Amino acid sequence: CVLVFQNTTDKNRLKTEVEWQAWHDALTSLPNRSLLNDRFNIAIANANRTGTMLAVCMLDLDDFKTINDTLGHESGDQLLIESGERFKQSVRSNDIVGRLGGDEFIIILGQVHDVYDIRQTAKKLVQVMSEPFVIDNRKMLFTISIGISIYPEDGVSAANILRNADMAMYDSKKRGRNTYSYFDKKMNTRN
Repeated sequence: CVLVFQNTTDKNRLKTEVEWQAWHDALTSLPNRSLLNDRFNIAIANANRTGTMLAVCMLDLDDFKTINDTLGHESGDQLLIESGERFKQSVRSNDIVGRLGGDEFIIILGQVHDVYDIRQTAKKLVQVMSEPFVIDNRKMLFTISIGISIYPEDGVSAANILRNADMAMYDSKKRGRNTYSYFDKKMNTRN
């Protein structure tokens, strides 16, 4: 009887670990692309039900490749982990912070009533990244570029909103980095 219970407990623990790994980024423990897609669709349904907006912030660490090339991947990994923590601490508990891969993060801001709230969050994210990081016992400064797309104004599907947030992020990079840009339909024409 004890062996059967132990075996069942081990199987359940293993199943839970495998499910967690399938839905989370191994480095940062944030939701991965699969879980983000699932949560994004739920957030869209909630926005439709409540009549509120939804915003997606696509974040990219500026010059991240330089960190990996000069300080090594362990330092780059530490920067990614700490950045993810800062992002989580900068948003509401019901907002979703995830890592798409590499140095790209996404934040889904649900139940947005005013564009002003989105702007305040973007400013806070830029500000929190301007505070020094301590990596390998060195103080370092980093910046981010943010692209923002709003549902339903900028698209009605998760794929459209993400694509538009990505275009807006690259606009931030073109404008000098360390800033945020809202998606504008003119970006489609330029691209």
